[in-house]
Amino acid sequence: EPGAVGPREVAAADDMTGSSARVGPSPVELGTSAAGNYLAGLHAQVEHDFDSAADYLGKALGDDPGNMILMRQAYRLKLASGEVAAATDLAKRIVKSDPHAELANLGLIATDLKEGRAQDAYDRAREMPQQGLGTFFAPLAKAWTLVGLGRADDAIAALAPLKGITGLESGDRVV
Repeated sequence: EPGAVGPREVAAADDMTGSSARVGPSPVELGTSAAGNYLAGLHAQVEHDFDSAADYLGKALGDDPGNMILMRQAYRLKLASGEVAAATDLAKRIVKSDPHAELANLGLIATDLKEGRAQDAYDRAREMPQQGLGTFFAPLAKAWTLVGLGRADDAIAALAPLKGITGLESGDRVV
């Protein structure tokens, strides 16, 4: 749209150093300040431009590497934009700080399974918390990893806790 302000313009406008950040259509040109990149990343998310959002928030995280909120946002966006290797690196950092981070653990379980480390995936799945998102995802992750270990009967048994979860029904079927 003519006159519309996009994430690139937000990042460039926040460049308080006096240098001019070029704004181009592609590739994304990152700003020079953490705040500008953060705001541009949020704007890109709102615009459903997840590739740019991942780039901007990844750059902002580089300027504030210990910011767990930013790290979790960057992790989700790296996954959404298909940057699995970068997301895996972030998941490892998240889990190091918070061993019970459900989404990061799920990503690491998937990576372990993909790379043929089913036992590592199972060990991680067993440690997932059984509350919050883990109420649903821990049994699924355990079953998934047990299938990877060739233990189909145990995998079916691992799904038993899901029978007690209400709110997943759609008519007479569990969704």
